[in-house]
Amino acid sequence: MRALAIAVTLGLAFAACVGPSGQLFRTTLLHISPDNPAGDRPLPVVLGDETGLVLGIEPAVSEVFESKPTVRSDPADPNALIVSWLGGMCDSDAELLFRPHEAGYSHALTVGRKPGLGCPAAAVFRGLRIKASAPVSPESIETFGSG
Repeated sequence: MRALAIAVTLGLAFAACVGPSGQLFRTTLLHISPDNPAGDRPLPVVLGDETGLVLGIEPAVSEVFESKPTVRSDPADPNALIVSWLGGMCDSDAELLFRPHEAGYSHALTVGRKPGLGCPAAAVFRGLRIKASAPVSPESIETFGSG
């Protein structure tokens, strides 16, 4: 029994290290603000889709930001979702995983951080638009991770 528990733990740890699975979609989010009008702090984003519903992803402007990632419907398109989170100046990349979960779906977000000291303690608003082949209710999505 102990060997099984160790094997499962190692398997989960390995899966967490290899990144998102399923069909992969990529985009880059730019941080554009009055203090950074050129948007010179790009954030590469990868979304792994295990649902078969995702058609593509792109940067989005969101007006809803909480300390944890949030998922909401795109008011302009019933087949799209907006994922938003509060990031930081030292984010290096972001990985999202969208998969079936219990009676609905789960969405997990992992944000990598640049190594070193001296990172400005400033929040960066992040938004990602996910285009799906059919409407997905945000209430059917359980969100994990943090920005």
